[in-house]
Amino acid sequence: MMKFRGLNKLHPGTLLLLIISILPAISCKGQFYSAPDSLGPKITVKHDTFDYGIIQRYSNPYRYIKLTNTGKEPLMISVFGDVVSPVKYPKTPIEPGQSGEIKIYYPTAKVGPFVNFIGINSNAFPRQKIIFVKGWVLHTETTDTTQVYK
Repeated sequence: MMKFRGLNKLHPGTLLLLIISILPAISCKGQFYSAPDSLGPKITVKHDTFDYGIIQRYSNPYRYIKLTNTGKEPLMISVFGDVVSPVKYPKTPIEPGQSGEIKIYYPTAKVGPFVNFIGINSNAFPRQKIIFVKGWVLHTETTDTTQVYK
């Protein structure tokens, strides 16, 4: 029979804590992601943050986010949003080297600064991409944007 010297002198709570802290390291073996498949589809967006800029209240609420498939297989996407709503996006596969547009909507009746997001689910690696959408809606009808920062 094998004896472990010194373990019988440990407090039972300390022994339990030691076992609990080692178990996650053992169970995670082989669970890390491997490198992305270079042969699959790949989403490329010019910026991870889309800026509406400083806009007037009740102005055009629609903008377009351009994305490109820089991979080697067709790209399939679905889009979801927070306050900024995706209105239209490509429902058919985007072929390698081709681009598509996501039409987004922010209700410009809401005055003040905003930061929201659009999420893109796809068959690319990683499976989900988040694009932040920010801007500032002015209450006044002035075009002097220096008043915003005072």
